[in-house]
Amino acid sequence: MVKLSRRKLRRLILTEILDKDADYYEYELAYEEVGFGDPLFEYEFFTKDGLLYLLKIEFNSSDSSIGEWSIEFDASDIPSDTFRLTGSFDLKVLSTVTQIIKDFVRRVRPRLPDPFNSVNNFTCIARQEKTPDGRPDYRRARIYAYILRKQGIDGAEVNMNQSTGDIVMNFVIP
Repeated sequence: MVKLSRRKLRRLILTEILDKDADYYEYELAYEEVGFGDPLFEYEFFTKDGLLYLLKIEFNSSDSSIGEWSIEFDASDIPSDTFRLTGSFDLKVLSTVTQIIKDFVRRVRPRLPDPFNSVNNFTCIARQEKTPDGRPDYRRARIYAYILRKQGIDGAEVNMNQSTGDIVMNFVIP
C-alpha cells in the first residue's frame, strides 16, 4: 500500500482535473462585436448544476502599448451587481474557461483585423476567497498559476491586488 501525503494527493487531483486535455463544459460564442470601437466577445456555458457562466473577452486600448485582451468570467445566475463566488467548487469551470481562451486564441483572434490579430497580452481579474476567519485565501491564486503553467504559458504573473483583494493574472500567449 502506498501512503500519500495530503499535499501530494491534492497535486495529483489537480494534475488530473486541470490537465491540458481535461474535460470541460460545452460552450458557445454567443456574441461578438467587431468594427467600431474595441472588439468584444462573449461566451456562455452551463454547469452540471445549471449555472449559466458568461466569459467576456474585450480589447483594451492603451496609450503606451498596443493594448491587451481583458478576460472576465462570472456565474450570471447569481443575483449580484458584482462578481460573486458560487461556492460550488466545480473545477470543470476552470477547464472550460481555459478551453474558451484557447478557442479565442486559435480560432477567433487570427481572423480579426490588424492590429487585434497580433495582440497576445492578456489580463484576467478574479475574485479572491476568504478563510473562515476573514483572511485572504491564496489557494485560488496558486491554482490559476498552476493552470497557466500546465498550458505551457511561462512567465505569467499572478498577483494579489492589495486594495481590492482580487487576483490579477497577466500573461502572454505566443
